[in-house]
Amino acid sequence: MESTAVEADVVERVIPAGYIQLMFHYKNPFVVVEPKGTFIQQPRSVISGLSNTFSDVSTKGEAGVVFVSFRPAGACHFFDFPLSEIENLSIDLNDIFQSEISRVEEALYFAHTITEKVAVIEHFLLGRWAPIPNHDSLLINKGLKSFRKSRDVPPSGFYRIACTPHQRPSKESLQNTSVKQPGS
Repeated sequence: MESTAVEADVVERVIPAGYIQLMFHYKNPFVVVEPKGTFIQQPRSVISGLSNTFSDVSTKGEAGVVFVSFRPAGACHFFDFPLSEIENLSIDLNDIFQSEISRVEEALYFAHTITEKVAVIEHFLLGRWAPIPNHDSLLINKGLKSFRKSRDVPPSGFYRIACTPHQRPSKESLQNTSVKQPGS
């Protein structure tokens, strides 16, 4: 998605869709519009967990962003922390991957075409891909079967069970971020 500085700012309501989202802003980051009308700027690179609420976001001047959406079980291949820890949050990827994301952001800045920008993000993601351990895969399949049978388990409850890899950042590191959720 791109917009120029001369175009009017675009405000969109983002509704829960059941996906983990990565956003890489290569121009001005979006802003989250708070219920009281204040704006909070998104980080340049952000991961958003599953959410059960909507949020309003807006462009602010010249904007450019590449989105990557993952189903929860697919995201487990790329992130070595429980995805339940980012539920209803948007986290600056620098807080999770530090210098690795700084290099991605720099490469995005110097990439001239969308094809080059996508290649930068693909390279980052392919470097992070790992198979889900067999015991975690069995847990995911068991959770899927339970979810399909009962329909009483909310999606966040399923992926809290399904996506629990072994390496995790501390909860404190995820909670002490500069990104604020709308309405909080």
